[in-house]
Order: sequence, then structure tokens, then C-alpha cells
Amino acid sequence: MKRLVALLCCLSVLSFVSSDVEAGLISKAVKAKLLIKTYQTYKKTHPKTGKIYTGRTGGSKSPAENILKRDQKHHRDKDGFGPAEIDKTSPSKDAIRGREQQEIE
Repeated sequence: MKRLVALLCCLSVLSFVSSDVEAGLISKAVKAKLLIKTYQTYKKTHPKTGKIYTGRTGGSKSPAENILKRDQKHHRDKDGFGPAEIDKTSPSKDAIRGREQQEIE
């Protein structure tokens, strides 16, 4: 319930400040506080071996955009792994960390 109230407050604030945001009058720190961060787990598959790499990321954009950004310069690309595919998404960082560990094990 608290999360819903916080979300509604953010949305009402956004409606008042959206023109200022567009005009660049609000600092990056304030913009970041207004955005809701989500967390994702993703999987990358090696096309030859079938091995799966599981990772996690997060950000204030859509889950697909967060994963795309993480995948742009991924350290496992040099090992031949394919593109990242979304697994799960959540507003809880701890839940996503737990999901990542489950998939690793």
C-alpha cells in the first residue's frame, strides 16, 4: 500500500513538473528520484555449447531497455554468448538477486 501511495505521489508530481523536466530546469538528481527503478534477470545462451549465463541489471527505463543497455558491452560477448533475453522483472532488488542466484545454482 505504501508503494502505491508513493507511486501516486510521484505521478502527481510528474504531472506538475513535466514541462520543467522537458525544459531542462530540474536537476538530474531530482529527475532520478522521480523515476521508479526496476530490476531484471536475464539469460544469455552460447549458441554452440548451449551453456546459459544468468545476470541481473536494473534501471529507470523499461525492462527491455534496461537489459538492452546492459547487453551493449557485455563481458560474456567475447566468449561467444548470444544476446540477453529477459527472464524476470521486479521492483525489488533483493528478489532479483535471489532469482539470479537460483538460476546460477
